[in-house]
Amino acid sequence: MLFVSPVALKHFSNLVYVSSYQNYKSNSCCFTSPQSAVPASPTAKFSSQRAILSASLSDFEVDEVNKLLEMAGEKQRNPQRFQRALQNSLVVVTARLISNGILVGLTRAITDGAYNATIVEVFTDRRLPKPEIIKRNMVERLIKEARSKIPDCGIAMIAPEEDVAIYEKLKFVANPRGIRVMGITTHEED
Repeated sequence: MLFVSPVALKHFSNLVYVSSYQNYKSNSCCFTSPQSAVPASPTAKFSSQRAILSASLSDFEVDEVNKLLEMAGEKQRNPQRFQRALQNSLVVVTARLISNGILVGLTRAITDGAYNATIVEVFTDRRLPKPEIIKRNMVERLIKEARSKIPDCGIAMIAPEEDVAIYEKLKFVANPRGIRVMGITTHEED
């Protein structure tokens, strides 16, 4: 489990706020990343990942999030149950390509409403040239949104080992007491 302190996070120089883009008005920001190619996939590769970030629950449909899960190498989820999970989240941040509006990233956090928030999911389309840039920028935006709702809350993150270096750059650290995330699940369908 990774944690971030309540200290304000630095802003990356490639994060530029915009006032509007199509229907992603007041809750959007734009960021850019280097253009490069990725190995071809059954559909299309992206030569650019310039994207719009949004923290609005009205900027996505659960069906397109399920498609994103597939593109991220994950299993699709029960749409009704997943919709409920997204609606009950403290913050959901999405990323859409500027070029075509395709949903290429999603992260969300849950909370106790007072002291703690936990980032429980970060998904990006594996076809992106540099998915780690979108992951980093979505998480940075999520932290900002969470702290605007619950000032000074501690933020924990559930992250796969291969992504730890991305989040350490955002000041997340492994729990110094060696605490690990463990879980029990009873729902087989998702």
